[in-house]
Amino acid sequence: MDRLSGHSSDRFTISWMHNNPAAIGLRIAMFFPAALVLAIIQPFETDALPFVVRLVYWATLTTVLAALGGFAVSAVCKSASHILVSAWQRWLASSVIIALPMMVPVKLIDLALAVWVAPLAGVTVPALPTGSALLDEIGWLYIAVLTITALLLALPALAVGDQGAGQQPMDRTVGDDRHLPGARFFERLPPSLGRELVWVRSEDHYLRVQTRLGQELLLLRMADAMAELEGYPGCRVHRSWWIARDQIAPVTRTGRRMSAILQDGQAVPVSASYRAALEQMS
Repeated sequence: MDRLSGHSSDRFTISWMHNNPAAIGLRIAMFFPAALVLAIIQPFETDALPFVVRLVYWATLTTVLAALGGFAVSAVCKSASHILVSAWQRWLASSVIIALPMMVPVKLIDLALAVWVAPLAGVTVPALPTGSALLDEIGWLYIAVLTITALLLALPALAVGDQGAGQQPMDRTVGDDRHLPGARFFERLPPSLGRELVWVRSEDHYLRVQTRLGQELLLLRMADAMAELEGYPGCRVHRSWWIARDQIAPVTRTGRRMSAILQDGQAVPVSASYRAALEQMS
């Protein structure tokens, strides 16, 4: 079962947690074959449209979902991770929620097609419904959008392997790297992020890991991460923070509060119980 623990796997969350331009572009590219398939099978009364128009229609909607879906999934997972404890629950909740705003671009595109494309294609557009007929149309529209949204949200997870998903990391360790400090922890990260840590921060049941090359979100407990990072130059300075030794600039005090200022200017809180470890490392 996919529980939020140190060795659980959550490909759905991992596949949607990045919202930078590169990640969004990758999702758009991944969704294009799906848009092509939808244009070919012509679901939800799109069969009256020319093929090129259908392709543009589905490509536009999948692009909107690829761009906005990550933010919605991140919000759902972060705000309800204590309730939605399995990947399928997070997928279902995200689909139900994202389908609501996705109805807006769907309807706008439908209206644009009705005004500009349908007359050129010789398609008769029915009059706008009113009353109970309008409510029925909204209901069916939501069901249609929810169906497509749920299917598309699942696609990136299918393309994500075990990398970063909390698998037993030593299975992927190669050669003598397994003997280096923090080897088990780094096997959870994509190789593109390198092996130079900046900080590790706890976020509910997740850990956000910052290296010199980027960030990753891991489904891992802080206690497990600390065990795996034993021997790596750094220390835990707060129940929610670990920082690398070579990233610490000055350590400041304001009254009884103490903060470690990192080289990027970020101030990390230092709790009283961890001050001795920080002073020993400095």
